[in-house]
Amino acid sequence: MKKITLLILVALIAITASLLALYKINSTNKVDLHNFTLISSLTAKDGGSLGNVYVKYISDGYFTDLYIVGKNDEVLYKMDNTGFSNAKGKDGPEIEAEGFYGYKIREIGTDYFDLNYYRNGGKIKSDDAVVHWNYEKKIFEF
Repeated sequence: MKKITLLILVALIAITASLLALYKINSTNKVDLHNFTLISSLTAKDGGSLGNVYVKYISDGYFTDLYIVGKNDEVLYKMDNTGFSNAKGKDGPEIEAEGFYGYKIREIGTDYFDLNYYRNGGKIKSDDAVVHWNYEKKIFEF
């Protein structure tokens, strides 16, 4: 009987810790979008909303920061001079901060976008990078 009680207690603690971690990600992971521009609303194959894409433009389509924000204003994906992040943490390649200029979107689909990373005043361009909705994991990823 003591073993069962102990197992139930451990399971309850694990569930509570998981719920608190999820709450922390979604409640503290918000951003002030005052200087950002809404550029797209991404939708799932079934037509449901995946999130809104906001960018902070610097010039001629180049931007330094991007956020995909969910319906409860939670940040689902982030890109800046430090790289790419989703709700689980770092995602995608490391970005070399020295010489960072910005990003530029090449194409936006219903549930993805294709972009390039630029350095040295926009003169050096990366290979294409695609951020998409992973339907199995229910998360945006590189």
